[in-house]
Amino acid sequence: MAGSLTYDGPIIMQGSITSPSWTQEFESNIRLTKGDFKFINPLENKYKIENGAKIIVDNGNAVVGNIYGRKYRVEDKDGRVGIFQIQEHRTSISAPNGKIIAEDIVNTVSLDADSIMVLNVEQDSILSAREILFYGGKLTFDCIIKLKESGSIRFFETFSIQGLSGDAIIELENGKKIRLFDLKTKKIKDLPDELISNKENYSKDATLVGNGFTITYDMLDYLSKKQETHQKSNWSSKFRFSKK
Repeated sequence: MAGSLTYDGPIIMQGSITSPSWTQEFESNIRLTKGDFKFINPLENKYKIENGAKIIVDNGNAVVGNIYGRKYRVEDKDGRVGIFQIQEHRTSISAPNGKIIAEDIVNTVSLDADSIMVLNVEQDSILSAREILFYGGKLTFDCIIKLKESGSIRFFETFSIQGLSGDAIIELENGKKIRLFDLKTKKIKDLPDELISNKENYSKDATLVGNGFTITYDMLDYLSKKQETHQKSNWSSKFRFSKK
């Protein structure tokens, strides 16, 4: 498909969606003003959306398969040897009042919804939602999770969380940021009682990441404040003069 389509109703689709690389004029843009956008059995059929295609579902859900963007180097337009520019075709799916359900999110992709359910997220992908559910074991260092106020994140990996990069960034709606590393090493039992009421249900070594634990916006806000206080303390100690 190439070109734009706006439809006042649901769409059920069989097949994949791509977008031409050579022009922005005829890139693939689909917009639904109401209803859901769905692929037929997308995981079984391995359907994909790729190469900078854009789908907007104003008042419904998007149920899709794998989503791929594209980023590559092109030679300098002035012909300078050894100089390259990065050409980006970011694939984006938006369902601001609904859910996005997808499998693998790879290489320059943006998702924006009220709720997002995904498997793995890789290579400069951005997820923005009030509720984000990760069912896979891979999240790379160059990805960003934007969590909306009063939201939550859950990682359902039960075996190993090594594939979830500690350098991935979680950004709150108030602008505060925290690395995933700080959540992977934070034990549930160390959270304040006002943030979690059933600590006795978790083992003493259980951390915030994995096994479907619900990481709330308030928890992340608390941890980011604590991180800022620690950083300020470290800088103060470095510039403190000893008394004689």
